[in-house]
Amino acid sequence: MQLHVHVYLLNDHFSQEHADAQHGGEESENNRLHDWEDEFMLTNPLNSVETERHGSYTLNGTMPDGNAFSHTVPDMLLFNLHGEDGSLTQLAFSESIIDSYTLETEGDLRKLAVFIRDFEPHANPVPGVYIASRAFPEELID
Repeated sequence: MQLHVHVYLLNDHFSQEHADAQHGGEESENNRLHDWEDEFMLTNPLNSVETERHGSYTLNGTMPDGNAFSHTVPDMLLFNLHGEDGSLTQLAFSESIIDSYTLETEGDLRKLAVFIRDFEPHANPVPGVYIASRAFPEELID
């Protein structure tokens, strides 16, 4: 199984009433439903996708001076992707920025769509990880 991921930033100013009245219910150039969209495909074969609400995500990396860091970010919506080879990959989103999500299966393909609210700033430090600015580890902010 593969996973096709779409992450959408909702446009808080979108007006469904305007879309209905002027554009047959569809968004328009001046009335967009989404401000942006990230799209990516995980092609390594997966056994399962598990959803974990209010979990913790560990952000690991290396500082410019070469020192390693590891910070745990609480209150995250996690998608735990279990590979056929026994690997675990995580997609992580701060609960406070999530509007909704859908996870559907079509044959050997899973489709994940995550909708992020636009009124709270967030960071996307690595693909598939979206952390609310107020929850981002202060030690990593320059």
